[in-house]
Amino acid sequence: YTLSLHDALPILSKGYSYNMGNYESARISCSIKVPCKNTDEDIMDEMNRISELLEEQLEFEANELLEEEE
Repeated sequence: YTLSLHDALPILSKGYSYNMGNYESARISCSIKVPCKNTDEDIMDEMNRISELLEEQLEFEANELLEEEE
């Protein structure tokens, strides 16, 4: 996909905070921006797609973090 000056660049960020006990917490944040056509339908489709990607990555990162604590 070649980005043009008329394209949109939606950005989505998500994060979770985990209570690790003993007054400690960990924060995991991910964000992504992806170029797409500048139409409402394309932007919403892309936001839904990257939302799922972020959820998968946050779950992976959380599992890694929790495994390190064991």
